[in-house]
Amino acid sequence: MSKKYVLKFSGLSNGIHEFEYAINKDLFEEFDCEEVLGADLSMKVNLDKSERQLILDFHIQGVLQVICDRCGEEMDLNMEFERRLYVEFGEEFEEQDVDLYVIPFNEYSLDLSPFVYEYVTLERPMRCVHGETEGNNQECNKEIIEILESPMEEVEKETDSRWDALKNLKF
Repeated sequence: MSKKYVLKFSGLSNGIHEFEYAINKDLFEEFDCEEVLGADLSMKVNLDKSERQLILDFHIQGVLQVICDRCGEEMDLNMEFERRLYVEFGEEFEEQDVDLYVIPFNEYSLDLSPFVYEYVTLERPMRCVHGETEGNNQECNKEIIEILESPMEEVEKETDSRWDALKNLKF
């Protein structure tokens, strides 16, 4: 994993700290995500550090480039959402809940990339279609839509004459 999204909290005083990150296609390539063609997202993370835990508030906004599920063309998907993650200190790494993660006492940093990847992919709609997805007023490729809506022509299948003889057998 890249160190681009590593948040180093060791040495920070208790209290609130702000961090900003740019999210691009590289994050999704690290996780072999083929549904995302590109990304131009900004992420602000507010870290509330205390002796026993870290509370991270994520605010992510920007644009994902994805494939339209109807026409197969690239489309922009506007996103803006917030998530909260609680990180507690314990003996070993452990995910106790969707929003609660435990890290060892001796850790001094936290790799945010798996959390960010999960948040963005879960926020992405199940069906992405031009004009139907919130904040997207692009239109589907008209040529592709015409092809999809036109009736399919039946294609005569060429058969092997050796098999045609078997059709005449009666059991």
